[in-house]
Amino acid sequence: MRFNPFNKNESFKDSPHEEFWLGFKEHLEQSGRSLRVFGSLTKSNINYDLVGETSFCGCEFGVIGFDEGVGRTFKRHIWLVAAITPCKGWLSAKVRFSEYVPIELFDMLTKDIEQIKSCFDTPNQVDWDKPGPGPKRVGFFRAKIDFDDKSSWEELFEWLCVNLEKLEQVFMNFLALYFYDTVK
Repeated sequence: MRFNPFNKNESFKDSPHEEFWLGFKEHLEQSGRSLRVFGSLTKSNINYDLVGETSFCGCEFGVIGFDEGVGRTFKRHIWLVAAITPCKGWLSAKVRFSEYVPIELFDMLTKDIEQIKSCFDTPNQVDWDKPGPGPKRVGFFRAKIDFDDKSSWEELFEWLCVNLEKLEQVFMNFLALYFYDTVK
């Protein structure tokens, strides 16, 4: 599944990356999951860097229970991301906080890191960025995946769904507590 976006003869359209993400989107639709893909999967969303080509599929981060202003801010600056780096055999499910999310918010979450990690079935496998300025991510990663083995894709899609939904649930609860504490 090698794809080089700098090669003008190749495009994301009709690439193995697109095939994987269209399969993921179809899996979401057929499974009745609450996750919703945002953005167009037909545009190039591949990042090519020293690691290799990585493609992303973004899902909306739920904003139920927050007022319109806070909900709009979350929708723009906190989202769920599924990513693949086929040349390395990597798969990840993560919640991403943009650089516009106040540093204090991520710092507050980091103070509760052990409590947050305990909400997951595999707390020792939660990958957590260090506090400080810039975008942040928290999530789960898998390695040694053969993306050419299409028979494993359904299991990979389900792994992504389970982990993205759990990340959304846990972080929605902790963010709700944070906002409740700041307004009372």
